[in-house]
Amino acid sequence: MKKGITLIEVLVTSLVLVIGVTGLMSTFVYCHRTIIQNTHRQNAVFIISEHLEGVQNRETASSVLDYVSNYADPKPVTAALNSGLDQDYLISMKMGPQIEPFPGTFLNIVTATVTWNGGGPNRTMSVSMLTNEPEI
Repeated sequence: MKKGITLIEVLVTSLVLVIGVTGLMSTFVYCHRTIIQNTHRQNAVFIISEHLEGVQNRETASSVLDYVSNYADPKPVTAALNSGLDQDYLISMKMGPQIEPFPGTFLNIVTATVTWNGGGPNRTMSVSMLTNEPEI
């Protein structure tokens, strides 16, 4: 019996290693993509919360309407977070229908929408809130 490694054994071992490394690399790519998507979502949440706080800080119904109508058309914004992503975000806001949960009490629905390009089709995140301003 001869001692040593045959060419077939070397090829099979190489194939197993290539399959293992390829699987490991695809896992790294998937994790990197997920981290970037989550960073974009975090930036979008930050931008939306910043603008909805701006709505809450308004004292009169007309100032709320002015603030929201200023963002009727999408406007570019940057996230104040140091995410390292050179990404343009667009925010738009709209005043939705009023609801009257109790007689004489009106609630306005304000919706803020942030859009960004996530390396493919545009991604969008929307958040709505109620304001208890008088009827506009």
